[in-house]
Amino acid sequence: MSVREENLNVELASLLVERGLNAIAEVKLHVGKQRKLPDVLMVVNGVNVILEGKYDSPSAREILRNQCKQRIDKGLAEVAVGIIYDANQISTILIADQKQIRNRLKKMPLVVKIWKLGQENESESPDELGWNTVTLDELVSVIRDAVNSVASEDVLAKAVEKIENGVDRMTSNLLQL
Repeated sequence: MSVREENLNVELASLLVERGLNAIAEVKLHVGKQRKLPDVLMVVNGVNVILEGKYDSPSAREILRNQCKQRIDKGLAEVAVGIIYDANQISTILIADQKQIRNRLKKMPLVVKIWKLGQENESESPDELGWNTVTLDELVSVIRDAVNSVASEDVLAKAVEKIENGVDRMTSNLLQL
């Protein structure tokens, strides 16, 4: 029996809520006419955080890198977390139910990487350093640290300034038509 990533995402969100983070899994966000489907959405101290999870595979890191960077580039999050689930840890559950999945997630090592708004000049290789193996409780700390980093670096003010400059340029261009 195989367990879908969505099941893991739902249980992960629930476990994060138990640890004090405001998380919801498998939501639909409407951005203009487009629909975005982040795996887990959180707001931590006013900072939007999106988690994207994938089972480990040869392309998982690259897929997560692209998804996480896109979530930030599209303005959906200031922090994005790529999470790699170990399929072997889940596939050993003979008859899976949500409780068993939940218990396995509590103990399972998670391979994660953080992307933040304002992070520049990141190497294009998805297999570069930056992926770390953490426990569930360590994941909560990593998320809080990333949120604090974004807030303390005044990255949000820089992002607002970029948006305002873009709007000003677009307005000028429209007025010239």
